[in-house]
Amino acid sequence: MQPVTTQTDAGANQLSSQAYQQGQALQNQYNAQASQYSGQYNNAVNQANSAYGNLSNFNYGQNYLSNFDQMGAKYGYNPATTQAAATGLTSAENIMNALPQATQQMSNYSGATAGQVAQNYSNMASNMSGAVTNANNALTNQLGMASQIQGAAQNMTQGQSQQLQAAYSTATSQMTAAGQVMTQIESLQANQGNLTAQQVAAYQNAHSQYVSAQAAAEQASASMISAQAQASQTNQQVSLTTQVNDLLNTLYSGKGTAAQKAEAQALLDEMTKSNVSLPGNITTVNPSSPSTPSGPPATPSTAQAMFSSPTNPPAASNSIAGLFGNLNPNAFAGVGAAY
Repeated sequence: MQPVTTQTDAGANQLSSQAYQQGQALQNQYNAQASQYSGQYNNAVNQANSAYGNLSNFNYGQNYLSNFDQMGAKYGYNPATTQAAATGLTSAENIMNALPQATQQMSNYSGATAGQVAQNYSNMASNMSGAVTNANNALTNQLGMASQIQGAAQNMTQGQSQQLQAAYSTATSQMTAAGQVMTQIESLQANQGNLTAQQVAAYQNAHSQYVSAQAAAEQASASMISAQAQASQTNQQVSLTTQVNDLLNTLYSGKGTAAQKAEAQALLDEMTKSNVSLPGNITTVNPSSPSTPSGPPATPSTAQAMFSSPTNPPAASNSIAGLFGNLNPNAFAGVGAAY
């Protein structure tokens, strides 16, 4: 199978059609990819906006309290219990601090001795000391549990905040990557039409240049052939006129023979076929009754002098008489005896 080239109309059109079809296939592919990646980019934008909204709306304090309650419920902690323990400890401490004065006032009303007052204080202080210790232990236990719940709630809240920040960062990165891919596809999509048009134009231009080169080559060849033909015709005419010139020189010298007459007839026939004109200075005279020469014959030096272009060249003859009938009788002043 011969390769398809741009040297023919069909080849150039076929290559152009193939380039267009291939370009259109790529265009369709890029269009589909652009639509696909545009959808992915829009989804990424929506996810990034959603992640940003979640992060912006996240209230650390509120979420901490919510997580604190959740963890307290999980581990059985109740802030009211801690508050009650604190109140109980405060009450026990207040009573403990008021015992000396209370004991003294009771002794004043009862008339108790100093020893009795001291014993009463010791008994009451011993009882309140245990109450204070128990209240303090209860509050310590509650505060320890509260501290653990606070730590758990703090960690949970920080984890939630970090997750939201990571989600937003991931969504933003995906949105950026999707946007870059979409931009690249859209660039290919936009440029493919120009690339296809350039390829088609390249095939058509190549064909046009080839046709112009072929036409120039054919014109040059025709000009060369015409020049060669003209040169050949010119050379033929020069050859014929040279032969006629030589023959007439011989005849003018009085040495013409029957063979030379026959040669003259043959040359005349050849000149007739070649459309070579006879000399313009030759007049029509019947050679059977030549006039008396008035002087020596004019001897032409070249064929060009003898064969100038006549305005009305005489008709060619098919006989030797026709040749000499076209000659100037003065040219035969000294040649009559030879005939």
